[in-house]
Amino acid sequence: MNRFESLTQLVDGSDNAYTRQRLRGFPWLRFEPELECEYRELNYQGFQRTRNASALLLIVALLGFLMLDIVYGYGAQFPPTSFFAMALRSLTVLFACVGYWRVRNESRVHIGERWIVAVLGFTGFTSILMMLVYARYHQEFHLPLLLDAVILLMITVLFPVGLSVHVGMGMALLIALSAWLLTPWVSGHLMDQQYVAFMPFQVASLVALMALRYYHERSFRTLFLLRGSLHEMASTDALTGLFNRRAFDALARQALAQSAREARLCALLLIDVDHFKRYNDVHGHPTGDQALKAIAKRLHDFPRRPLDLAARMGGEEFVLLFADVDKAFVARIGAHVCEAVRALGIGGEGGPLTISVGVALGPPGCSLDGLYEQADQAMYQAKQQGRDRAYGGADDRQGASQGRVRS
Repeated sequence: MNRFESLTQLVDGSDNAYTRQRLRGFPWLRFEPELECEYRELNYQGFQRTRNASALLLIVALLGFLMLDIVYGYGAQFPPTSFFAMALRSLTVLFACVGYWRVRNESRVHIGERWIVAVLGFTGFTSILMMLVYARYHQEFHLPLLLDAVILLMITVLFPVGLSVHVGMGMALLIALSAWLLTPWVSGHLMDQQYVAFMPFQVASLVALMALRYYHERSFRTLFLLRGSLHEMASTDALTGLFNRRAFDALARQALAQSAREARLCALLLIDVDHFKRYNDVHGHPTGDQALKAIAKRLHDFPRRPLDLAARMGGEEFVLLFADVDKAFVARIGAHVCEAVRALGIGGEGGPLTISVGVALGPPGCSLDGLYEQADQAMYQAKQQGRDRAYGGADDRQGASQGRVRS
């Protein structure tokens, strides 16, 4: 068994969106909408260097075709057709340069993709138009059919530069079919054996390029799903699906750093399930695991913004982090969390399973260790005062009533 097979077997047992998508398959190279958006974002950003290099090569190739236009025009003593060809080719080079600049400086995927399609579409249109012009006048001025431009465009469109594979294949087919159908119609009886002899090469090239592009895209998507599954396994708690402690530490430090830059307050809630060991002893560990899952699911609903976090720190201990809060929010959030867990009605001795919550308010620039220590002390006070309550809050006044933080 090679490493790839071992890797796939390792992630097959995980339950996450990446593994489910890989096991369902994606023969049409499409994921579920949420995963597709994530993949397109990663694909667009990942091919930035390749896309820049491809754009520069395309511009160089267009300049080369412009030089050929000048050489052919000089050989034919510059008929009007040559001036039209040079002007159209110059316009194509200019548009490609503008598109290259816009794509290079555009981070939004949908805008960048539109510019890629626009540049390739315009280049394809002008190249086919040039072919038709030369097909009409090539015998009169002894100019060859520039079918090289069509092959170059097919390679450019199908080359992985962050463009959707479906859009790339569609554009390649459109460019190829337009050239193959229009050139004989325009050239008429002037068409010689050059065009006919070149056709099988173009068809074979297009089929080969599309097959390579399909399998490259499939392999890249498979690796994306495997990496996503491994990341989920490394950063999430296997039982509850929340972030684990390792992931929380990394993400929380990033959130606190951004809050410091924006001079925002942060709130950290340290949550411990009351008398959980006794609950496990009475009802058994499988029932205890189900209780933790239900509590985790309810806690997962509290983070609403990108920097907010919910995590399981280990055992029956959870944590919530809220970035960009005010004191009024901190004064009431602990009570809301207690009420939400109590409302689950998870049966225990003497009533439903409850939690104790330590609430800490962090000023801009606070450290994660300091905030965690403050919340830990507040949670200890909540347990000392009878459990099933939150302690701490916006004004750091030590005291709380059952299920309600005193501000």
